[in-house]
Amino acid sequence: MKITTTIIAAAITIASFATATNTALAQYAIRNTNNGTPVIYRHASTYEEGVFRGWADLARGVGDYNYNTSLALINQQHALSLSYDNEVKKVETYFHKRQLNKEYRAAERGPRKTPEDMARYMAKPAAMQLSAQQMDRVTKKIYWPAILQADAFQAERRAIETSFASRTAVNSGPGSMNEAQLHQAIEQLRSLIKAQTRTIGANNYITAKRFLDGLSLEASRFDAPQGLASLR
Repeated sequence: MKITTTIIAAAITIASFATATNTALAQYAIRNTNNGTPVIYRHASTYEEGVFRGWADLARGVGDYNYNTSLALINQQHALSLSYDNEVKKVETYFHKRQLNKEYRAAERGPRKTPEDMARYMAKPAAMQLSAQQMDRVTKKIYWPAILQADAFQAERRAIETSFASRTAVNSGPGSMNEAQLHQAIEQLRSLIKAQTRTIGANNYITAKRFLDGLSLEASRFDAPQGLASLR
């Protein structure tokens, strides 16, 4: 390596000397290389000058190669760094989405029921519970009162019926997502009924309210296996 460097350096020196002494004899043009060193194209006037110019061009080519190689390595490292940053961002985004989803589900479920809440629930009068004529707990079919069968309440009825139909002994009960979904749909329907109190009349409002209270109570129950549902 040292010998090659010495030869190249000597060639550059000799070529430079030959260039200086033969400037008047040669025609030339100049361009710049990537690293800023000028390349001078001349037509050699002698054989010796041509040889030295060849060595000088070789040395210049080696320099350009080394310079371009270093640029390529720098660009490669930059690309690898960007790729690493992208992977880190992907992981951060994934866990951020998981956290947002977890927080959203927790907000939908609402606060967990305490023993005191359960005691109050068990103490509610049986009169609030839906009868077998209002809800079939085996088939989970809901028999809506006439006031709640209006087309204006169709979307809310469908949401409630779908949530009840999907209940199992595993996914239902206090603190479950199913309970949260049911209470949300029931409260939406309750708000619609309340807003139309003057239109539907006080008696119809009371009928609808009592029925929705029974549905809300049912939503907080654990869904019993089919063999036990009819015994409630």
